[in-house]
Amino acid sequence: MGKVAYFALGTAGAGGLGAGGVTLYNKLGQAEESKATSIVTLKDKYSQAILNASDTGIWDKKYEALKTASPSNSKLRDAVNKAKLSNPDKNGALELLKSGCEEVYLVQADDASGLSDFKSLCSKTNENVTSSTGSFITDQVSGNSDKWDKSLTSLKDHTGELDDVLKKLKEGIQSSQSTFPQDKKTELKNWCDAARASIFEGSNSVKFKNQETFCKSST
Repeated sequence: MGKVAYFALGTAGAGGLGAGGVTLYNKLGQAEESKATSIVTLKDKYSQAILNASDTGIWDKKYEALKTASPSNSKLRDAVNKAKLSNPDKNGALELLKSGCEEVYLVQADDASGLSDFKSLCSKTNENVTSSTGSFITDQVSGNSDKWDKSLTSLKDHTGELDDVLKKLKEGIQSSQSTFPQDKKTELKNWCDAARASIFEGSNSVKFKNQETFCKSST
């Protein structure tokens, strides 16, 4: 991960605050002095997506994700190894997963490797936090179902705020009536798939609200 920096969890034996700024730690646990007056961590930037001890169902899903993951954080790598055993140690893997995520939360928000670990194993996604109203549309765009047509009709007539991708899609369907070309259905489906897997940034975020409106069906 290069010089991935972690905040000290305490000052005892950790150095605390250095003379020139905040003491951070790289992936080897080596102290590094930062002149920055304000460090934005993943926990700061994505506060709505942090997993808590009570998020048992989501942690179980992240445990399953370990089996195909290739994280950078050392504790998460150890968790992967336990999850991939012929006789998996689920409790041990979950303990390492949670501990590794606590470290990931303290990585600087602009660190690519830390963000990758955060997205794949340590954060709530929009799908995780979706409301119980309706269910995600899983129909194929080439099938006989009209669910994607209904969603595109809703998008065509929508007057509220839209994600940039959906804005462009809306502009391209204004000449359509109640049915839409397969390529437009595919565009919406692809957007929904990406939105579901995106980091949750709050129930008022445009992407989350658009997901709830255009990616789900009540039937």
